[in-house]
Amino acid sequence: MKTKTNKTFITFLCALLLIAVSGGGCDRENQYETEFKENLIDKFFEYKGNHILTINIIRYLQNKNDSTEFIETFVKEYGYPVWQQAVNVYNDGQILLFIPVKNVQLEEIETIWTFKITNEQIRYYPVRKDRVGIEDSWSFDYFTQEVLNQTPKSGVRFEVKDNKPSTRGWVESIHCVQSFAGIEYDGQLVEVSTGWHCWSSMYYVQDVFVMYILDFSGYGSGEDHFYGGGSGGGGSTPPPVNTIKPKSDLPKKKPKDILEDCNDIIIALKNALKKNNDTFINFQSPYDDKLKFPSYSEYLAKIQSDPTREHSISLKYYPDNDEYITNAIQTGDTHDVTIITDNLTVANVHNHPNNMPPSPRDLRTMIKNVVEYPQYKALYTLTNDGTYYAFYVTNRNKAKTFWDKYKDEMIIDATNHFKKNMEFFKYWKESETKFNKLGAEDAWNYALAYIIDKYDMGIGLFRQKKGENGFTSLHMKKDADGIYQVVKCK
Repeated sequence: MKTKTNKTFITFLCALLLIAVSGGGCDRENQYETEFKENLIDKFFEYKGNHILTINIIRYLQNKNDSTEFIETFVKEYGYPVWQQAVNVYNDGQILLFIPVKNVQLEEIETIWTFKITNEQIRYYPVRKDRVGIEDSWSFDYFTQEVLNQTPKSGVRFEVKDNKPSTRGWVESIHCVQSFAGIEYDGQLVEVSTGWHCWSSMYYVQDVFVMYILDFSGYGSGEDHFYGGGSGGGGSTPPPVNTIKPKSDLPKKKPKDILEDCNDIIIALKNALKKNNDTFINFQSPYDDKLKFPSYSEYLAKIQSDPTREHSISLKYYPDNDEYITNAIQTGDTHDVTIITDNLTVANVHNHPNNMPPSPRDLRTMIKNVVEYPQYKALYTLTNDGTYYAFYVTNRNKAKTFWDKYKDEMIIDATNHFKKNMEFFKYWKESETKFNKLGAEDAWNYALAYIIDKYDMGIGLFRQKKGENGFTSLHMKKDADGIYQVVKCK
């Protein structure tokens, strides 16, 4: 017998079932979302330290996240702050807090959350490594070593040296890290010191800072002003880091003198360069006339016989036979010549008939050769008045980092100079003008040195005038205010 079913009743039951199922699903979804956000917040603010400044920053952020809920966006964009490794710096009445931000999708620390605090104002924003000058990238490398416990790709290593806090009203502690990098010397990679980075930290925060609740408008960026004893004013979001006009790092006054500055790394480089140069100029063919390779004296004779054109010669090293040979001498025109380079090439030399120092094109060629050819060390420029200039590799990893980032932007025009609408030309022109009191030749040289040091190219510039026995290093050095000063090492 067939049973009849009321279709309306069945439809009613299905509707009830659908409501029950969908309602339960929404509840579970809401529960998962709540748990996810709670776990996210717990992880974001995880801190086991007792530093008062860090604790207060965390409290303020927790309060503001209750109303703005910026944390999820911050994590997606940058990662999680590592509060335990925060560094505070005291500088001329201003407190700065630097918090490394760890992103599991990145191999290194690429973001530092920066807070700048005075009695009247606080500004804060995430700073990305790709938006700062290379000369300031050491702090990201430092955090990569300290937070991730690994050597950064740049190859720089840091040793920490802290003093004991003093017993003044504000507890002050000086912290220093000494950085080390490998340089090529005598065919081997030798680690030498590249200098110290120091900062002064304060371990007491005035009540005016502790009192105010900050207005965090935006995801990790903002600004707040403090007025006497009143409450914090409305926050306003500062411009993105990459749109803030950077402060010039050149001297305000045009330098008249070049300071003497020698250190272990410069001396080691000069010795390595001299050995490489001596090998080149003393080269004699190891074979008979049928396989004769031109000597350096023959190259000089070629320049003397044809002084209005550029000529080049290259030195190659065969490690299996432990012997050097040269390539055939190349002859070009008044401003250009072919320079033969391959995997065995150690160095090249070419002359400048107009007695000019090396050009931006020479610098680009040097970096390209260092990156592409494993034995390559030096590019020499010989002026017809007998002055030698040399670009010498100081750090291949840095050269590669620079080349990978800027090779498409380092455009050279028909005059062998940087293209005028490029960033490199702007910095070149600014620095050459600033250094013109040193004379035209040194203004040119230190404009080159400024570009090299500012972009941390892993290259050094050296000069040996006629009659001198050894090269002088022409380089830049930052003073305590972050301003580049012209220096040399005889």
